[in-house]
Amino acid sequence: MRKRRKAAGLTQTQLGKLIPISQPMVAQIELGNEIPSKPLAERIDAVLNADRELAQLWHHVRKVTGQEEGYPAWARRYIDAEARATRIRHFTNVIPGLAQTEAYARVFIRDGVEFFGTGDLQERVDERIGRQKLLDGPNAPWFWSVLAEEVLHRIIGSHEVMRDQLSKLLDLARKPRVTFQVLPYDRPIPGGVLASGLVSILTMPSGREIAYREDGLSGEFGDRPENVAIYNAFYDRLQANALSPDESISLISTVLEEEHQ
Repeated sequence: MRKRRKAAGLTQTQLGKLIPISQPMVAQIELGNEIPSKPLAERIDAVLNADRELAQLWHHVRKVTGQEEGYPAWARRYIDAEARATRIRHFTNVIPGLAQTEAYARVFIRDGVEFFGTGDLQERVDERIGRQKLLDGPNAPWFWSVLAEEVLHRIIGSHEVMRDQLSKLLDLARKPRVTFQVLPYDRPIPGGVLASGLVSILTMPSGREIAYREDGLSGEFGDRPENVAIYNAFYDRLQANALSPDESISLISTVLEEEHQ
């Protein structure tokens, strides 16, 4: 890309304005630190008159960097482990992917693609919704999710999107192996840095536990017993601070009726 840009006599800033994306994004793509979405790769190719050279390289680059299906390698590893888990304990400040409606997922992923330029939007939405089959059937994992209360109030997309999303949470909570708890605003989040982003503890068929933390830009795994013990202590404290499952369902219903109608 840098070679093509220089051949066209453009600075990074000038190229960014033609696409349009920011100069820092252009720099990150040229350094190989950022992989553009498919539409963005095609737009860059057209602007630089690259005769589809850059667009054709897009598939190859995604494959060799572990992003063949729109996810970085660390996220792909988590998704693969999640699919095999017998129990999933989860905390985040957004609706968890396994519980999102298609409309909520589309808005959320679209905003991420806009900033980070990774993956095809429809591909990512389809895969996220497809993962939700995990929660169906007699062999579904036990899924326990603690939601920060802000998740219920923050408008993602529109009130209509949120109305359908909270309704889906209530429907999922009727499944025997799905439980939601809400951590109210006025109760502390334990764990300091552990509480930033997504925290998940997966129990594998062998009984081994894997802890995972993600901040949107990177993800890290911990399967050493001493590390997993820290995550378990964090989650135990989190559940103790949260509303009970019944109280949580009542709060979700109240927010749905009072704020998103």
